[in-house]
Amino acid sequence: MNTALADKLELLAKIVREDLPWQYCLMGGWFTGDRDNIGSIIERELEIRLTPVPQYVPLEAADVPPGSVVRYDPEEGWAVVVSVNSAAVDIVWKAEALPLTWQALFERWQILRPGGQWEPCKKLKRTVPGSEDLFIGRFVRTASGPAGKQSWGKDYPAHLRRWNQEGVITGQSNSHGLCYKVRYDHYGTEDWFNPEELTGIYKP
Repeated sequence: MNTALADKLELLAKIVREDLPWQYCLMGGWFTGDRDNIGSIIERELEIRLTPVPQYVPLEAADVPPGSVVRYDPEEGWAVVVSVNSAAVDIVWKAEALPLTWQALFERWQILRPGGQWEPCKKLKRTVPGSEDLFIGRFVRTASGPAGKQSWGKDYPAHLRRWNQEGVITGQSNSHGLCYKVRYDHYGTEDWFNPEELTGIYKP
């Protein structure tokens, strides 16, 4: 038994034993798995993973326009945001001016959104744009030109890599920053790309 299969079986055993949510990869997309299709997953040698847990971060100035209404306890009433900057938000609460850091807002406060919905003062954490949707076996399209911090040196100069092309991710490396190897559909050759240079696509 090869190492990859052993790791997959170990993960599936953990999923079943602890009743954990999980997903399998099919045609470039991730789908929710259940116990009924575990045998099929093993037989078809599909990739699996634990369902990613959403991670949240504090809001920023662009997320809270002046005039927004916030609260930390429904019984204590609400406050009005009068100004924001990169470090803090200034509110008027019970006729007093009060500065709050974004972290303090994140830990306890709620904000009133259009439609009358109160929501926690937080938002989903974003990684390198699109990187959470990139993985080996994922169908992608390369960008129209170079992006990101990696130059790739003489072996992968930008003018030789192929842009605006469809392909599939065949490798991944993080030795000098996250990057992905892509095999082009049309040419059959492979090149390395930054996450910012790839967009996930779906194929029937």
